[in-house]
Amino acid sequence: MHRIPQAFLSYKQFILVKIIPNPKGGKPLKIPCDRHGNKHDAHDPAIWLSPLDAVTIATNTGFHIGFVFTENDPFFFVDVDSCLIEGAWSPLAIDVFNRFPGAAFEVSISGIGMHIFGTAQAIDHNHKCQSAYSTN
Repeated sequence: MHRIPQAFLSYKQFILVKIIPNPKGGKPLKIPCDRHGNKHDAHDPAIWLSPLDAVTIATNTGFHIGFVFTENDPFFFVDVDSCLIEGAWSPLAIDVFNRFPGAAFEVSISGIGMHIFGTAQAIDHNHKCQSAYSTN
């Protein structure tokens, strides 16, 4: 069953994703595709779907659902890899998740990672932080 958080429901930024084995081993490959299963650029708004269309197509095809984050939406995404260990979240995963009260999370496709997402006010990325470290 596909669960989409309420805050995302008014955005037509959903895509379909095929998961295929990686021929080189390791993590499976996530291939963004159009509604017919053809490989496509995830950042092309022409293939973006409403949440209802994405769920309907994914349910009927077995594809996974993705969401394309843009500068025009209020969402953030944090990916914590390899943090579900023997059925329990690592202390790092718990700490990171607790830093985002009200955020939602899901287990990644690998089955051992955590995706954290929610809404936040954008920050200006054009400013550099000055380092407290000095070589003088």
